Amino acid sequence: MPSGTPDGGCVFPASGGGVWVRQFRGPARFEWWAPVAGDGADNTALLVSALTSVKSLNVPEGRFCFRQITIPRGCRIGGVAGKTTLVLHPGVVGQSSPNLEQPDQVTGWLNASQDSITIENLTLDLSLNTTPVSAIKSYSTSVNSLVIDHVNFKNGINPFVYHWTSAPFSGLQITFCKFLSGTNAISVRGTSKGRSDVLVDHNKFDDCGGNIIGLEDNLNINDLRFDVYFDCQVTNNTIVNCRAGAGAAGPIPIEYHGVTRGVVSGNTINTGTRGIGISTSQGIVVSKNVITNQSAYAFETSKIRGVSFLNNISTNNPKFIALTGADGGVAFVNRDVLIQGNQVTGTGLSSWNAADPPSAIQSTYNDVIENWTISNNKFVNLEFTESVIMLRGAHVTPGVKSAALSRKIFITNNQFISDSVMTPIQAIVVEGNQVYIEGNHFLRSADYTSATHYQSGGAVVSTTGYISRGPLDDVNINRNTFQFTGTRGSGAFSAVGQYLSFVGQSLCTNLSLRSNHIRGNYRYGIYTDEIDGKTFIDGNEIDAAVQTPYQLSPSVVLRQTLRSHDGTSAPTTGTWRLGDRVLNSNPAPGAVSGWVCITAGTPGVWADLSLAGYDYAGTGSPIGVIAAPVGAIYRDITAGTGRFFYKGSGVTGNTGWREMAQAVSPTLSGTVSFSHTDGIGVRFITAGQASGHWFQSSDPNETFLYTTDAAQTRFELKLGTARSNDATVGLRYITGTLGGGTGVLSIGQASKNLSGWTHGFTRLYNMGVITMTTTPTNRVLIGTQTDNGRDIAQLAGSLSTSAVYGAGAAPTVAAGAGAGTGPTVSIVGTATAGIITVVTGSAPGAGTLATLTFPTAYVTNAPIVVVSGAQGTSLPAFTTSESTTGFSVATTTAPSGSTTYRFSYITIGR
Repeated sequence: MPSGTPDGGCVFPASGGGVWVRQFRGPARFEWWAPVAGDGADNTALLVSALTSVKSLNVPEGRFCFRQITIPRGCRIGGVAGKTTLVLHPGVVGQSSPNLEQPDQVTGWLNASQDSITIENLTLDLSLNTTPVSAIKSYSTSVNSLVIDHVNFKNGINPFVYHWTSAPFSGLQITFCKFLSGTNAISVRGTSKGRSDVLVDHNKFDDCGGNIIGLEDNLNINDLRFDVYFDCQVTNNTIVNCRAGAGAAGPIPIEYHGVTRGVVSGNTINTGTRGIGISTSQGIVVSKNVITNQSAYAFETSKIRGVSFLNNISTNNPKFIALTGADGGVAFVNRDVLIQGNQVTGTGLSSWNAADPPSAIQSTYNDVIENWTISNNKFVNLEFTESVIMLRGAHVTPGVKSAALSRKIFITNNQFISDSVMTPIQAIVVEGNQVYIEGNHFLRSADYTSATHYQSGGAVVSTTGYISRGPLDDVNINRNTFQFTGTRGSGAFSAVGQYLSFVGQSLCTNLSLRSNHIRGNYRYGIYTDEIDGKTFIDGNEIDAAVQTPYQLSPSVVLRQTLRSHDGTSAPTTGTWRLGDRVLNSNPAPGAVSGWVCITAGTPGVWADLSLAGYDYAGTGSPIGVIAAPVGAIYRDITAGTGRFFYKGSGVTGNTGWREMAQAVSPTLSGTVSFSHTDGIGVRFITAGQASGHWFQSSDPNETFLYTTDAAQTRFELKLGTARSNDATVGLRYITGTLGGGTGVLSIGQASKNLSGWTHGFTRLYNMGVITMTTTPTNRVLIGTQTDNGRDIAQLAGSLSTSAVYGAGAAPTVAAGAGAGTGPTVSIVGTATAGIITVVTGSAPGAGTLATLTFPTAYVTNAPIVVVSGAQGTSLPAFTTSESTTGFSVATTTAPSGSTTYRFSYITIGR
């Protein structure tokens, strides 16, 4: 709360002595001091009074003019975001052309040189002032916990934010601000070590110049000043319309200088000179930035250690990552750098610059690099460049020997793609020891001619040695794919080149070129003039389109290198080496996979290739010995054996082999036959079982298929689409007791697991005509194929029989009104036929005597019912109320009381 001294806004003198103190919660309101809005009024004294009295102050909506203000320790000044504007009074005059390395020369407007100051939700407009003034200046021995949040800066000449300390500090946060139209934006400087916790996040910079976000030192701490800043984050900022300077020495939109442990991530930079600079820094992660249209570099680096460039996008920047010279021409070891997952497209160049031909990744002569990994990046159409990756050795100037040479360089699994004739032939030029260029893919579909400077390089991958530094050592160019689909004009264009051996001097020892695949119209596949005797070339595949596969010095060790080509048949022209192969470019089931040259010549002698990895031969059994995929064939070539094995299971292991055949003289020609000179026939057996099933033809009249296992009582022969009871039908025979007449022969789907599956119809034929059918609904059709969907047995035609028996449960019967009072009724028979007995009660009469109900209703129609008169009497009877569930017996004559009457009936379904 305010003190007891009147301040014009919160403390007022009382008429009888003492003071009145305003009671409030939250920030104080500047309007209590009655400021005057507008660009002409000067509210400086009022603001000084307010900030002296309170710790948190809100300025209302509107424009308020001020001169220089010093914000006390622990104070907060804010406003209404986008609606409160503080205007710099035109009477404030800054020093002309101040040196930013000299803080006394920098004029500040809001001086935040104490700890724990917050400035937020304001617009700071410097448009009325025409001299260099910083909107916020923080200048002291140490300033901790300065927060600048949601502040809009407009129309400045000096840095909008200038932060300079001569001692360590902790905590500088600039977030969600807008910097519009300024010669500079953020400059953090000083002469001390140990400054930490800098966060610049989610800001937007439009039409700004200079080093827009600069974490710098004044270059006077020491030569290895890695520890100026710690734990810095510059993230998610947007920089557009940069005021780029001329040449490669222009402003850097984001600069880290002297940072240990930092992150530069998620920033977007469009236009400028050098997008992001990382100098004299270590432990930095530079990731997911999008940098476009820089006039020099996307990333400029110098004196770096432990820096990672991950998943950045660079578009139309002449250089992607440039490692510039160390200070004073001293060779510095830049080590432990990872460049991975980046996408680099175009250069933005429209012509060739002979004075400074760029490369996407480039080091200078006086830099030493150690343990660099460049992997899984994609480089597309880098026009008017000298090469894509150029990593030189270390010497201060060409021809002057240095004390160190770059080493441990890993360039792996990158893509180099070009469909523009303006792109260079050279993709990689490297000097160093322990170099690994492996697994890269070089694809050029553009034409090539040496008539232009940007295409004068002679090899896609080149290693170059210099007498002044001694030979390169341990260079490995392995498992790369070189593909050139364009047209080659003049010039010696090679896939791999090692040059400049200089009159009997070796410049590269232990050069290895192995397992590369070279395709296209190259002049040379591999070119080297080394003479050290330690160059090994082995296992490369070079396409026939390459004019000269090898241009080598006599001392090079060249091991037989097989060529592999595509085609639809074995070659009939051309000169071929032993072991050359042609792969079938139109494979089909049953076709060979290719052809191999078994005798060198023109065209040589060629043999078919089987399916690779599926055809094996050897002596003895493969079981437990040969690992192969399912479907492989193995031939036992042991003399006198003639065994074949098939890999039926086990995926790729050495189990799952099944023996297919073992016979002295198997015959498989014309009509296939199996013959044997001893034994009882052909046996089908599961491996590991003692017995199986035998197929035997013992004479021309009989053929047997049986089991020799006497313990088995069931034998089944099944037909279907899978080894499953639910996909087969067949014959099953259960033997029962021999001679006992208890065996059972089952035909059809005797076993069933799945409730939803049935095989359908079973039919018996005679002379091509169906005589009987069983349906999927278990009905029997005789003489017809039309299922009425009702009856279990259906017959078309006449039926001849000596007797017909009714079967099934007995119907029920009930007495009718005509049977009188107290009658009894009974029935003997079935639904088909029977006798109804009625014993009348007292006072019977004409009408219904009894009603019969069937045990099972007929499906569709009521049956035809025939009933007799009362047996042994003259009482007539007839049926009535016929339905699918029953019928009634009635008479037109009144029966006698207490008399027994028997009526016969028969029903015929329809």
